[in-house]
Parts: sequence; structure tokens; C-alpha cells
Amino acid sequence: MKNPYVPEKKIDIAIINKDATSEIFQAIESMGIRTIPTIETSCLPRYVANHPDMVLSPLPDGSVVAAPSVWEYYNNKLENHGIQVRKGWTDLEESYPKDVPYNVTYLKDTLIHRLDVTDGVILDFAEKLNLKRLNIRQGYSKCSLVIVDESSGITSDSGIFKTLSGEGFDVLLIKPGYIRLPGFEYGFIGGATGLISQDKMAVTGNLDLHPDKYRIEEFLTEKGISLLYLTQEPAIDIGTIIGLCSRSE
Repeated sequence: MKNPYVPEKKIDIAIINKDATSEIFQAIESMGIRTIPTIETSCLPRYVANHPDMVLSPLPDGSVVAAPSVWEYYNNKLENHGIQVRKGWTDLEESYPKDVPYNVTYLKDTLIHRLDVTDGVILDFAEKLNLKRLNIRQGYSKCSLVIVDESSGITSDSGIFKTLSGEGFDVLLIKPGYIRLPGFEYGFIGGATGLISQDKMAVTGNLDLHPDKYRIEEFLTEKGISLLYLTQEPAIDIGTIIGLCSRSE
């Protein structure tokens, strides 16, 4: 299985929270990557209504599942790039856990999420691919986990760490907090990052304030991944940098 969050080559497209700073957009575009800003959905609270990982879920075949409220927008934006956008079955709602049906992630051949709320299109696809489905209590699965490669990640969620480690995945547990998210005490590190190639990870800002900065950098270095800090501001959770590869070429 191809992990949709681990690109096989440098990504062509990055879907970015429309509220991200112009510096973040410019830094990504300077690498020859086309950016697509998100569209706000009225289904979610204002502070996360533009987070791509709340409304979109990339699939291992290169397609994307989108929540019904934003499907038309992303279909129009991505169809010219040969990327199929499947309409999800689940309408989002403001309250947890009805806000997280699309906040799904993967490691190896395993779909990782709170499975009682996962959108049916995603579950059907997982069944067709014979993927293992791993249930965790944390509905904000993608937000909470930095995908490093096919079998490793970084999280501040002790429950995710325990479950994934028990499955044989190599996971670095870090202290929670130290990632900005307007409207909340703090955000998630998974929402502040995204692989732009197999060996390069973009971060929305620096990790200077994070007490585990050097552990994070060391872990990534061991995996052959370099960090690219898009700004000199402290890192901010923008709902993941979702990278996609054009299929129209």
C-alpha cells in the first residue's frame, strides 16, 4: 500500500489553510509547488473551518475524499490535475466527534482512526484494499500524528503512542503543546507539518520553543529526513500541509 502522506516524489500540489500567512504560501510556491487554499466550511467551528485535514482525506490510490460541504470546490480545483475527488457520505458537525470523520491517517497497510466515526467512503475503500483498520480513541488522528515514513511517526498523544508502538511502529513521543493554534490553548504538531518529498518535511515555523526540538530533529535525521522551516515564526497548526501529486501528466 502507498501511504498517501508519504509522497513517492516531490509533490506537485499543496493544499494549505487559506488563513496561513503569505510567507507560508510563498515559501511553498518558491519550490515549484502549486498551492490550493482551502475553502471555509460553515459546518465546523471558525478556528478549524479552514483546516484541510478536517475536510479532506487522501487515499492510497492518489484520490481524495472530501466532505460533502466542500466537495464541489475541491473537485473543481483538482480535476484538471487528474486527481479524483470522491464525495464523502458524512456531513460534518461542530461538536466532537462529529467533526472528525475525515481526520484519518495511515502507517504501512493500516488505517488509523477512531473507527466508529470514520466516513463510510474511507472505510469502504480500506475494505476493498484489505487494509488493517486500527482503532484509537483520539478522533483527531491526523492532527495528532506526524507521518515520518511508512512505519514511523511523531506524536504528543500518549494513547496513540502506546497503541502504535504496540503494533510495532516506531513512534517518538513528545511533550504536548508549544504549537500555536488560534482559539485554543495549543495545536497539534501533525497539523503544523507535511512531507513534500520522501526526504523533506515542511514545518510552518520554527520549533525553538519546543522542549523536544532536538529530539524531533534527531529522530528525523535518523530516518533520512531533513526539516524545512517555512517561516521564522513559532510553528502553527494549520491543519496539515496536504501534499498531492498531479496525475494528469
